[in-house]
Amino acid sequence: MSGVMPGVVPDEMRNVMLDVMQDTTGLFCVPDDHPSLPGHFSSGPIVPGVVLLDEVFVLILAANPGQVVVGLPSVKFVRPVLPAQCVVVSWRAAAGQRITFTCVVATQTVLHGSVLLGVEVPDPPDQMVPDPRSPDPQATAAKTPVPKAQDLKVAETWAPSCRPVGQAG
Repeated sequence: MSGVMPGVVPDEMRNVMLDVMQDTTGLFCVPDDHPSLPGHFSSGPIVPGVVLLDEVFVLILAANPGQVVVGLPSVKFVRPVLPAQCVVVSWRAAAGQRITFTCVVATQTVLHGSVLLGVEVPDPPDQMVPDPRSPDPQATAAKTPVPKAQDLKVAETWAPSCRPVGQAG
């Protein structure tokens, strides 16, 4: 794309932007210092697929309050994403609770697939379960609470850098 003037959108990019704008869109960039990058890979880091999917889910769920991802029927990683590359995510509702999505860097599709959304189910009240390791499992039931979902979540060590397209960052 030699000869492109700053501030001028090349024709090939304009077509991608117009196609993307017909769907709901968002944008994210994984910073160079993201904790998942060292060792993935030593010859030159690429963003792990799980990090890309996590960012996609954050954007889709932000647009669908009260919903959670309950399935990932299809996903295809087409090209690697390098640290600090910005990824444009577009998605739309499909049949049922399915959301189809496409991720693009510059004019290249890097990832596409679909997710299933469901209603967030509240955690059950504290329950006690027997500890099968105990000599008397029933005796320890009163002391062993069932962990709640929020207790099992991994704390994030970085702030996701995503925002809906068109919002100031």
